[in-house]
Amino acid sequence: MAQKVNDSTFNKTMYSDAIFSNVNDTNYIVYAPQLTKDGLELYYTRLLKSGFNTEICVSVRNTVADTFSLPMVIYSNYGYFPEAATPTTDKQKIYYHQKDNTFTYKIYLRYRTATTGINEQTNNQNIKAFPNPTNSVFNIILPNPSEHFTLTIYSTLAQELYQTSDNTSIDMSNFAKGIYFLKVKLEKINWTSKIIKE
Repeated sequence: MAQKVNDSTFNKTMYSDAIFSNVNDTNYIVYAPQLTKDGLELYYTRLLKSGFNTEICVSVRNTVADTFSLPMVIYSNYGYFPEAATPTTDKQKIYYHQKDNTFTYKIYLRYRTATTGINEQTNNQNIKAFPNPTNSVFNIILPNPSEHFTLTIYSTLAQELYQTSDNTSIDMSNFAKGIYFLKVKLEKINWTSKIIKE
């Protein structure tokens, strides 16, 4: 992704722009990147240039030679400015900081589980997605069923494959076996989970 010159200097390579083409977006300020040890997951913070809210995102790839996927928002908490996610070496947790109700920055922790991807330890907004793995219908339970929602299924390359705003059950029987990402968008919540299709 970059060539090390010395401990404080890195130069772009001829491949750098292509690798980050889905991450870099002129509408956002993208900062605080952290790469997992295997080089397959890139965590970062972005801020809409005309906005007031930060989002913690992840982009993934299948091999270290691939381009990173389009951003998937892991966590957003309007007015509290979550940022600077740092994954642990085993990729089971990420640490990040955000303001609390007294406007003091504190460090928070999110756990990864096999069934739900990265979820917040203290408040996962009561969203549940099951069964996972699945071979047919996949169900999502939302904290407030009457609130407007959008459910979107993405490939590992962040290609949108399916979207609905009227049904919390998704029939995946026609999807190929593999890994997908579910994005749940509510009024104040963006939640992403990994789905395994068997």
